[in-house]
Amino acid sequence: MKLDEFFENHYRPIRLLGKSKETVRLYRLSIKAFGRTLERPATIADLTDANISRHLQRRLDEGCSPATANKDRSQLLAIWRQAHRENLIQTVPQIQPLIEPERTPVAWLPEEIERIYATIAKLDGCVGQVPARLWWEALVRLGLDTGERINALRSARWDWIASRWINFPAEVRKGGRRDRAYKISQATIDAMERVRAHANSRECFPWPYNPNYLWSKYKAILQTAGLPSGRRQGFHQLRRTVGSVVFACGSDPQEALDHSSRRVTQKYLDPRYRRDTSVCDILAAYLQNPRRDDRQQGTG
Repeated sequence: MKLDEFFENHYRPIRLLGKSKETVRLYRLSIKAFGRTLERPATIADLTDANISRHLQRRLDEGCSPATANKDRSQLLAIWRQAHRENLIQTVPQIQPLIEPERTPVAWLPEEIERIYATIAKLDGCVGQVPARLWWEALVRLGLDTGERINALRSARWDWIASRWINFPAEVRKGGRRDRAYKISQATIDAMERVRAHANSRECFPWPYNPNYLWSKYKAILQTAGLPSGRRQGFHQLRRTVGSVVFACGSDPQEALDHSSRRVTQKYLDPRYRRDTSVCDILAAYLQNPRRDDRQQGTG
């Protein structure tokens, strides 16, 4: 049986019941990527440690991060285990995940955010019926006001907004567990009203193009602004910026980002926004005025 057929007819109805369209899309992408490694459509019989190991190596060789390769691994192994439970394959996976280096979280600094806005203000053309400069400004402002993920932002509807508040229902948020309401700034309200004057849709941000083009266009905006535009500088950097700024101002970034644990939140906090004093500052202050006891000990 072909792997995509098993996924659609067996795995998805049972294991992804109620999951988001984005989750389903990512599984399909992993299956297609696995087929490219095999140079043919994958079958259940292709689920072996050797084949998946070869697939992970190919993903690394083409420039994917260990985290991206591990995403393929986890999804393919989940399908493999379901096939094993249904007695369609006798083996179980043994391949271990790739080591993922822990990267320093990077947020946008205030001057960088201003450069993004300045670049957006000069955009030509339209997104559907909406001038591109208005569409992108409203999207970025809403992202910074709420810290929501891009898929939730893209799902925003006009009837979710009332009295400077926007409520994102659980169904469009990661995990689909709870609604989340945010107060938004007057500047964001004004930006969204300018979009609304042109939009003829119940959605705030209709995107009439291929979904992948959204990321490509945002990358082009960052490049024009003279800012880094790699995979770590995608829309999620707006979310890291929110968490970092909230932390720097003395509030709770875990609550702001709606994370399940503080450990997850720590991966979002840019050290340049830290509240505590850096080691270099402590050392400089100490060397300027060493403690009396230490001076006496050094000359004793």
